[in-house]
Amino acid sequence: MTHSNTDLSTAEWKDRLAPTLATSLRETSEAMTKPPPVQSWLHEASFEAAQDVAQTSGSMAQGMGYMYMVDTLPARFPNLMKAVRDLTEGCGRVDLHWRPLSPSFSRLYIDFGWEASIDVFVRLDAHSLSAIRDALETIAEALPSGTPYPNRPNEGTGLIAYDGACVAARVREHLGEDDGTYRSVVLLSKEGASSDPMSAADAVRQLAERLR
Repeated sequence: MTHSNTDLSTAEWKDRLAPTLATSLRETSEAMTKPPPVQSWLHEASFEAAQDVAQTSGSMAQGMGYMYMVDTLPARFPNLMKAVRDLTEGCGRVDLHWRPLSPSFSRLYIDFGWEASIDVFVRLDAHSLSAIRDALETIAEALPSGTPYPNRPNEGTGLIAYDGACVAARVREHLGEDDGTYRSVVLLSKEGASSDPMSAADAVRQLAERLR
């Protein structure tokens, strides 16, 4: 049994996080935040951060408190840091949404450094067209339920990784004729620029090039 004030092992963190990455990064955030060691740290470090910036006020105090919290994370949870690096091919890092007045509602999450909001993370086992096709289908599974509105497609965005390279793809489900639906894909740059919409088949080929 892991003591409430100690880190989980790297293997334990991987077992917790790995099943959630390709399903919902919100679930990943919950899986990172709920363990007793993290809950204890959130309360203790929030109190210490508040004490440390007691003479400062406003947004500056909150920023200083956030930096204090983030700076203590690697030393307190080195196994979590390693687990996230390994699981994300080095593309993600642990970050914190800190609520200083309500530490119970603060949460850890994985920041990938992309301008776009990422819904799921898919790690390829092999650089093959079939694996990339499956990754796009996994992203499509994150699409919101319900029929898209005219001129407002349902969207799901995923980060696909292989051997240290990461590419973001956004799958869109459009309302077509006779209330049917069809899908398109756009590839995103880290800064948020998007390609022209393309078919899944074209996206698979372009992803294969970008992930080399």
